[in-house]
This record gives sequence, structure tokens and C-alpha cells, in this order.
Amino acid sequence: MKRKRIFIFLFISLTFCFCKKAEPIGKGYVLQSGLCLHSSHQLQSECLEKLEAGSVVQILKYQIPDTELKENLFWYLVNSGKNQGYISMNEEVTRNMFASIFPSTSGNMIVNASSLRLRATPSLLGEILEMLPNGTEVTVQGKTPFNIKIDGKYDGWVEIVSPSGKRGFSFAGFLKYPPETFKDDSEFTGDPVTGFIVIRNPNATLWAIPEKAKWDGKNSCDRGMEGQNPKIQDMYLVAVEKTKLNGVVYYKGNRHFYGYSDVSRDDFGCVSFWIAEPDLEYSNETMFEWSKKKYGISFDQKLLQYLSKQENPLEDVSTLSVTEINQPSNSGETLYEVSYDTYDDNFNKERRSIQQLYLKNSSGYFLLLDNIDPSSKIDLDGDGVYEWKVVNSFRSDSETKYYHRSGNTLKEFFSMSQSDMTACDGSTSDGDTEIEYCHLEESPPYIIITQGKKIKKYKYSQGKVTLVK
Repeated sequence: MKRKRIFIFLFISLTFCFCKKAEPIGKGYVLQSGLCLHSSHQLQSECLEKLEAGSVVQILKYQIPDTELKENLFWYLVNSGKNQGYISMNEEVTRNMFASIFPSTSGNMIVNASSLRLRATPSLLGEILEMLPNGTEVTVQGKTPFNIKIDGKYDGWVEIVSPSGKRGFSFAGFLKYPPETFKDDSEFTGDPVTGFIVIRNPNATLWAIPEKAKWDGKNSCDRGMEGQNPKIQDMYLVAVEKTKLNGVVYYKGNRHFYGYSDVSRDDFGCVSFWIAEPDLEYSNETMFEWSKKKYGISFDQKLLQYLSKQENPLEDVSTLSVTEINQPSNSGETLYEVSYDTYDDNFNKERRSIQQLYLKNSSGYFLLLDNIDPSSKIDLDGDGVYEWKVVNSFRSDSETKYYHRSGNTLKEFFSMSQSDMTACDGSTSDGDTEIEYCHLEESPPYIIITQGKKIKKYKYSQGKVTLVK
């Protein structure tokens, strides 16, 4: 009898385990009709269902490697209500067909723009539900795992609830967290200051209360991960208070640590402590002005000022690199490759370094290319002036663009995009054209596109291309 009871218990337990459904970990929003729900995490797999714009699916798993491309392409496992299948993350990152929202981000944020649109879907094409004025505090309930660029800001979409109770989506680049609330069990305060401090002594004593209680190393704010042990030498902090005890000046510094990748921002928590003046360097200037005095003597001061006023401004001159590009002809102008690091308001290095192409002539400096990391130069028509080729590669797509000089700017004259799932699409300075052959090379003055024995040949001259074969 005892064995029979055990058998029945095991049978019920196993039945429960095998029948239990996977719990959703997030939601997916279909932004454009025709999105394919695949039967497997492979591009050539069967399309179980064509999802319509406005559909919402339940995300069951995240970052599933492609069966063939492995970690060059990832997938979501989702449930549409009718079918369980896979959606390529490429549909979200490069095609804007899909957007995912995960509940890992929560809390309150404040509108940091003259007004902000609350939309029905996480897309610029989403219906506007409400206009939120500057300073409005909203409740955040989730965020996309990928960042995009809108009006010069890199961030993701967040799901929010407005004060009126409406639920929708807004771009997080125009929201900010309320001022940091740092945990402090003491009543000790100093005089308020602005600027920043840099810790110079790696063995400096960090105080919770100067000369009374040492800092315990714990996370000092209500968000982020616990257990971080940052190295303090050359650490930058936001200066907030100053005091003097027994002839020694102390500064209090705060910092919120974030880690950036191409598609996300990880929250690593905060530090907040006091440190004695002999162990630090304090400045009430901007990072740019402070670092320019230390590291800017070898650079053209006009260039430094120009870079400090760009959309992604130069802040830390110590990270600046300027390299002159040799040109085929001496035209009284100079080209420079310029690169530097960018930082957020808490001195965390952001996801990418700035790498740009600049022109200098008698009229000043001019930005030619915003991102030269995937670029190369070639003199296609032999006139002594470079044309520029820019290749952007994604998980299953690539895009190639060619530019020519036009005054103090670069203008696109030819482009081609190709995907693992579709034929190539091309465009010239005269309009769009369908291109079926996807291997591309240059043989000045020609741009040649081939596949097997098939060839399309475009001749370049004075900013235009002409199909000659």
C-alpha cells in the first residue's frame, strides 16, 4: 500500500512538471504587418504565422542562438496565442518590425523635454495617447533591451503609466530619474558644492562620516546591483558637499555606476562617501575646461572648441586623438580622423567612442562623416579627391554607401543593402534600382556588383554613377 501511494505521488508530480507552461518573461509588440513567426530559430524555417501590426505576443525565452549562424543571430521564443514559435531579434534591432519590453526596469522617472509623447506602441509611428509636459513624473514598468538613436540620444523605449492613468510607451532618452536619493544614516552635512572630484590616492580612507565612521562599501542608492567593489584610484565622482574638520578639508562625492553595451545599459549601483582633500583633486569647472588645461596644449584650440559644441561633444581631452589623412592632391585643405570617448553625467564611459571625419580649410572645420569606423577611402575617378565607402554590418544584413565631396560636405551617390532573407536593394543618385547580385567591389572608375557570371557595372563620374553593363 505504501509503494502504491509513492507511485501515485510520483505520477502526479511528474505529470504536473511536464504540463506546466513556461511563464512569460516579457511582452513583444508587432510594429509592422507581415512579421514571420518561425517554427524554428533558423532563418529558412517554416513561417507558422504572419503577425499583424498591433499584435502583442508573450516572450518566453530570450537570446536563443540561431541553429546555423550561432551567436551571429539571436531569437525570441514567443507565444502568439495561436502558435508558439520564434522571432528573429534582427526584426527588432535593424528592421523596426518588432519591439520587446521586459519588466527589469521600474521606478519613477521625470519628463526631461518641453513635452513628451505617450504612444500606444514602442515606435515613432505609434498613436499618440497623451502629451506629457516637462517635469511630469511617470511610473516606469518595463524597457526595451536595445538602444536606438533618436534626436541624437541613445536609449530605449519604456512602458510607463502617466499621472492620468494612461499606459503607453515613451522614448527614455527624454526621461530622467529623480535626483538620486542616497542612503545616509547620519545627520552630518556640509556646505553644498558643484563640480567633480578625482581620487588620486589608491589607499585613501573613505568616510561615511568624516573622522568618525568609515564607509562600509555598500550600495548607496535604491537601484542597481549590490556587491560592486570599484577601484578608487583616478575615480571620478560628482562633488556635492564640502566641510572642514581639525584643519582638514573633506569633500563628499556621489556616483551612479552604469555599464554600456551596443544594446543595453546595466545598473551597477551607487557610491557616496567623504574623502580628505590631500587624497583627491577637486574642480568646479566642466570636465572639458579642466581637461583642456591639462591635455589640450598640443591640439588646435579652435578644433577643441568646435568639438566641444557637437551633438556628442568632446568632454575629456585626454581621450582625444587627431590623425591627418594624406590626400592624393594638395588642395589647400586638410582631412582629419578624430576620435574620443563619451561619458554620461556620472563619468561612465558610454557604449561607443566617437570616430569622425573632419575637413579643415580657410573657412574653418567641417564635419564630413559622423562615424568612420566602418569606412574606407578611394579615389574612384582619379581627380585627386577621395570618395568614401561606409559599410555597416548587422546580424543578417549589411548596408554599403558611397559618398562624394560636395563643397564642405559629403553627399551619398550610391548605396546597396542586402539581407540573408531578401534580395539586394540598391539606390543611385538618380533613384532606386533593384539589384539581384550582391558581391560588390571597386575598380576605378567602376563599382562592380557580381554573382557568379552575372555582372552589373556602374561608372562613377562627378558625383554620379551610370549603369554601363
